Amino acid sequence: MMSLIRGAKGKRPCPVCLVPLDQLHEISKSFPARIVADAMEALRLYSVDRAKGEEQLKQFGLRPISVCTSTIHFLSYFSYNS
Repeated sequence: MMSLIRGAKGKRPCPVCLVPLDQLHEISKSFPARIVADAMEALRLYSVDRAKGEEQLKQFGLRPISVCTSTIHFLSYFSYNS
């Protein structure tokens, strides 16, 4: 999933959680974790409707790279089942 993240200047730069860029300094707060299913759904929406999909990807701080979806499935399966 790291390859999907837009980077340090994206709306959600953390590779682990969905902390907004303007709240990175808030170390006392908790933010929801990144979930592979959310990334996959955003990529699916992008493949159907690019405008809506791009907006959803931006909300998660992701880029539309569909080549790595099989890698995401593999890594998420491996990390949760080992």
